[in-house]
Amino acid sequence: MEKFAVALELGPKRRVFAQALEWIGWCRAGKDEATALGHLVTAGVRYAQVVERAGFPFVLPSSSEEFEVVERTSGTATTEFGAPGVLLTSDQEALEEEDIARLSSLVAACWATFDDALYGIPAGLHEVKPVRGRSPNANAPASFGDRSDAPLSIWSRFSEA
Repeated sequence: MEKFAVALELGPKRRVFAQALEWIGWCRAGKDEATALGHLVTAGVRYAQVVERAGFPFVLPSSSEEFEVVERTSGTATTEFGAPGVLLTSDQEALEEEDIARLSSLVAACWATFDDALYGIPAGLHEVKPVRGRSPNANAPASFGDRSDAPLSIWSRFSEA
């Protein structure tokens, strides 16, 4: 079985992000490498919905043994804050036309899935702040419009092709 290529971004103190390189948007954090990879496996069920929406085949990993770490990079304060913050080597490589089409479809499916989840929240709960995180209305601006606030690494790869 072919393994999923994964990059790890290691924060300066305690946070690690695991990113599946061929599956844009499939990324999870943990307190160490093993935990980040474990969270990536768990998130695979939700990510599979995005991939299905985009129309691509996807086989869920059953364990972190199905990942192959192909890159480790030092993170920044952004990593510690809770977001990937470093361009990976693969982010800086030119893309072929079919890669651009595939990644564009996956990004569109990610946003559409997020929008569906947001629209599915009852109107009476839009201002309610959950125990952890932000209220739906606080998240809404990022989910509508032209998506110009998307991570720059996504768009820099497209512009080079």
